[in-house]
Amino acid sequence: MKDIMSDETVLRFGHFIAHAQDHISIVSRDYRYLVVNDAYLTAHGRERAGIVGRTVADLLGEETFSRIKPSLDRAFNGETVNFFDWIDFSGIGRRYMNVVYYPLTGEGGEVSNIVVNSRDLTDLREAQERLKESEEKYRHIFEHLSDAAFFADTAT
Repeated sequence: MKDIMSDETVLRFGHFIAHAQDHISIVSRDYRYLVVNDAYLTAHGRERAGIVGRTVADLLGEETFSRIKPSLDRAFNGETVNFFDWIDFSGIGRRYMNVVYYPLTGEGGEVSNIVVNSRDLTDLREAQERLKESEEKYRHIFEHLSDAAFFADTAT
């Protein structure tokens, strides 16, 4: 099946998403980037010409591509897919991402491309991990005390 995306549509979409903070792209059925926004370029430390036209595997590597390909394929089958994972970027390093794949239908209702919206949740994920470690540390301390202990709220 031929990808259905006119040059005008690509330009309009590119203009609309250019300055969004999320990493946004459109990927074709052969896993090639058709459109990427500025945040996507920054994350990868590349110019647009270094990404558009290349495959996801070319940009992210085979190992990362093998982890996300099942989600892309589900989206090409018409499903909106939410994916969470750590991804290594050449421009910004390792980040914890929430990636949502949205099917983009062409004429006749068939999925022609995928809109990919990736949000960086690294700060939130790291805060959750610090909170979990802190809770485990204090739980361990209180479970192993030989004397009685309690918390008192002295603010009231």
